[in-house]
Amino acid sequence: MGEEFLWRGVMLPRQEIAFGKYAWLIHGFGWGLFHIAFGWQLLITLIPIIFIQSYIVQKTKNSWVGVIMHGGLNGPSFIAICFGLI
Repeated sequence: MGEEFLWRGVMLPRQEIAFGKYAWLIHGFGWGLFHIAFGWQLLITLIPIIFIQSYIVQKTKNSWVGVIMHGGLNGPSFIAICFGLI
């Protein structure tokens, strides 16, 4: 929730002021750089969703879309890791 608040709730609207309709692209690159810390393998897996999520949130102007997408992708993985399935 905190990551979504910071990236989609605070940073993306400010990037829209600076970059206009291309803010989602700049935002996606920044979010990708943030995820480098988690390993390049994860980053390669996330490349499509990094840009898709930024684009959808910018077009809908609704951060909750990002929260639902992020939770929908991370939630099942987190549960699987907790139960030792991964």
